Amino acid sequence: MDTIRLLGIVVVLAGVDLAGGVLLKEASLRRSPELALSGFIAFVVLAGILYFALETTSLTLVTLGWIVLLQAAVMFVDHRWYDTTPGRVQLVAIVVAMLALVVACAAPSSESTRTTATSRIPLQRIGTMTLDEYLRDRPDADESFFDVR
Repeated sequence: MDTIRLLGIVVVLAGVDLAGGVLLKEASLRRSPELALSGFIAFVVLAGILYFALETTSLTLVTLGWIVLLQAAVMFVDHRWYDTTPGRVQLVAIVVAMLALVVACAAPSSESTRTTATSRIPLQRIGTMTLDEYLRDRPDADESFFDVR
């Protein structure tokens, strides 16, 4: 289920990003403020989707998949609509990025390695003061938060 959710989020992000980019490119070619406003709205929607997506999925996997899919889609759109020819370096970069995505998706779940704001942080020094100096100066600090075991 997590993989399906991740792929769905990646496809939606890449699709909205591609739509916004095409709208803005067309706005600049046609000098159309309506298309420019539509492109701007697409990127605002993209930011909202990304915000909610990061509540449930990993930033690394979402970003990697989004960029790979987006670059492949941009190359396809450029080739079909704007008559450009992709270079070999671009094609190799897309293939390498897709392989990286496959490896990342095959990696074990990051649930066990995820940290939160309340996780214990192994710190010996904070700035130029030692941990003992910091705790002595801040009576409200919880020493267990800085547990160095």
